[in-house]
Amino acid sequence: MSARKLYLETFGCQMNVLDSELVLGQLRAQGYESTDDREQADVIIYNTCSVREHAEQKVWSRLGQLRDRKQTDPHVVIGVIGCMAERDGMNIFKRFPHVDILCGPGELDKLPGLIHNAVVTLTPSPGTPGEGWGEGQTASDAVSNSALTSILSQSTGRGGKTRQVALMG
Repeated sequence: MSARKLYLETFGCQMNVLDSELVLGQLRAQGYESTDDREQADVIIYNTCSVREHAEQKVWSRLGQLRDRKQTDPHVVIGVIGCMAERDGMNIFKRFPHVDILCGPGELDKLPGLIHNAVVTLTPSPGTPGEGWGEGQTASDAVSNSALTSILSQSTGRGGKTRQVALMG
């Protein structure tokens, strides 16, 4: 079996560059192989900055571009980590229900577990009815505001869809 491929793109400040290097190290230790081709990735992570507006606009754009990818490949894991995840958590889920993971900068040690949980829950088991969210349901249905203070693993939608969150409150 080949290694799962990880695409990690870093936006914003120099601290994010260091955080991305640490995240890559963690995930390589878990058997992930990094790729520069987002289309080949099984897991797509954006390490975000909420200080630099230009970087923030790029993230919003990239997340919008992934909407079609998630529809054609529902098993791809999409995550937002860093400052934007912490600051805009619920807004990210509302605007981009195809995002699977949010992880704040103070919780990056939990990211490998969040990715693992997302991979497991996005992999269909025999007899799982349908894919995707029910009509009118979004990822934000899985998360309440109070839940953004800790890891959340709550099922919702058709097929028991789960969203993973680790944010400091």
